[in-house]
Amino acid sequence: MSFPSYFLLPDFPTSRLSDYLCPMNCFEFYGIPESFTPDATSLKKKFYELSKKYHPDFHANESDEKQQEILELSTLNNKSYNTLSDPYKRLEYILRTHNLLEDGAKPQLPSDFLMEMMDINERLMEVDDAEALGHVTAEVLAIEGDIDESIATQTTSNWTIRLKKTG
Repeated sequence: MSFPSYFLLPDFPTSRLSDYLCPMNCFEFYGIPESFTPDATSLKKKFYELSKKYHPDFHANESDEKQQEILELSTLNNKSYNTLSDPYKRLEYILRTHNLLEDGAKPQLPSDFLMEMMDINERLMEVDDAEALGHVTAEVLAIEGDIDESIATQTTSNWTIRLKKTG
């Protein structure tokens, strides 16, 4: 099954979400590869590790400059975790990092895609046995896989174009 080319992005609140996103590369800060689906356990482990390392109370006897630096790193750790642990914020963060989403832009789902989802919802309401549910579930999982692949391909293509321009 091939995913329809009309898919853009899921709808998520973007009113002022960018104000709460991590101001630097969160993936680099945590030392993990950029991904739409990072390992949640590793992410949380790194967050707790850095929370201990950069907790302001452990640096109370340091100079004012060092205390300010620790406070900034602690804030960055909190913002990074907040951004990467929420799937919508993470998606917006990655798209904004690669200039694939403009400020104030609110992605819209095409009507064809919405109709397809309505059709799947109607079929789900009519499911009366495990086999029928399995077929619908398999179709939804295939669509989800195609969406993930499409986003990854578009992002990779965009990176390749940027590398060619800068290299």
